[in-house]
Amino acid sequence: MNYYDKVQKTIDFIEIHLTEDLSPNIIAEQTFFSMTHFYRIFRGLVGESVKEYIRKRRLSQSAIELLAGEKRIIEIAMEYGFESQETYYSINL
Repeated sequence: MNYYDKVQKTIDFIEIHLTEDLSPNIIAEQTFFSMTHFYRIFRGLVGESVKEYIRKRRLSQSAIELLAGEKRIIEIAMEYGFESQETYYSINL
């Protein structure tokens, strides 16, 4: 398995677990690399850090749910790991 495949496997894992706590160790374990090595590979292939990728994905998925209008803003913010409704607002501005 090459680096691309391992990063793709990790992205798939992130997508499945987007609303859960995704610690750096859990993510790096998916590739069987050290955290430092994996983060360097991820940034090189994806163009941004793992943390930034997760934040952007959570924002985009939460925006989809927000537009659907089926949940309150605070529920969406908490589901996607934002500390409060205010934190969610400030990131979206």
